[in-house]
Order: sequence, then structure tokens, then C-alpha cells
Amino acid sequence: MSRLKSKRGMVLSLAIVILVTLLILGVSVVTMGTSNLDLALSQLNVEKSYQVAEAGLVYTYNDLAKNGLRDAEGKLVARKTYSLPDSLAVAEVELYENPTGSTPQPDGCPARLPQHYIYVVSTGQLKDGQRVLMEHKVGAMLCQGDGGMMS
Repeated sequence: MSRLKSKRGMVLSLAIVILVTLLILGVSVVTMGTSNLDLALSQLNVEKSYQVAEAGLVYTYNDLAKNGLRDAEGKLVARKTYSLPDSLAVAEVELYENPTGSTPQPDGCPARLPQHYIYVVSTGQLKDGQRVLMEHKVGAMLCQGDGGMMS
């Protein structure tokens, strides 16, 4: 009888060890899957914010071609915000111009700007309410030709 109790105790101990091992393995698989999904979501947000920044450049280019970003005196508007159809996506655009080709360059301009060129910096943001989830910046230098904008 004591031998039977000893075997039962050993089988019970072995069953507990196997169950704990399976539990640890299951938790590891779930953790790996969750981290892979988080990484994929992060990469998706990076790509979306880049696309939003590029959309800001396109909207700016179109507005510049129509002279829609100049005030009554003909001066270039310094900042413009475009809310994209997706309410969580916003493109904030900064514009720099050097109309006379003077040296000093416009304040804050990240590039050396020749005369008759406009430098556009577009910041694409994905938001969750007021919180910015991801942000990406792109820039472009545009030439003002005789008949309007040229890229």
C-alpha cells in the first residue's frame, strides 16, 4: 500500500511539473505574439505618418500653384495645418521663402535657400485625441517659375 501511495505521489508531482511547463510555454507564446503585433502596429503608424507628411507637401504644392498661401501683400504664409479626411491625421506645414536671394537665410530654414525657391517642411502626425502617436517630417524645395510653381 505504501508503494502505491509513493507511485501516486510521484505521478502527481510529475503531472504538476508538466502542467507548470505547459503554462510557461503558453505564456511565452502569447507574449511573443503580442510583441509581434505591437511591432507591426508601430511600423504601420510610421508608414502612415510618412504618408500624411507627404500629403501635406502635395496640398501645399497645390495651394502654392493657385497662390492660395499668400496674404494680401503677396507674402508667403509661414504655417499651414491640413486636417486629412481621417480625423486622426494632421499635416502641419512650415514654409520658408527667400524672395530677394539675400544672405541671411530665413530664420529656422533647415536648408540653404536660393532666390525664388520655397522650402516646405511637412510634419505628418497620427493622433489619438490630443496625444501624438507617431510623427514624421519630410521636406521639399520648390522653384517658383514664371508661370507658377515648379518642383
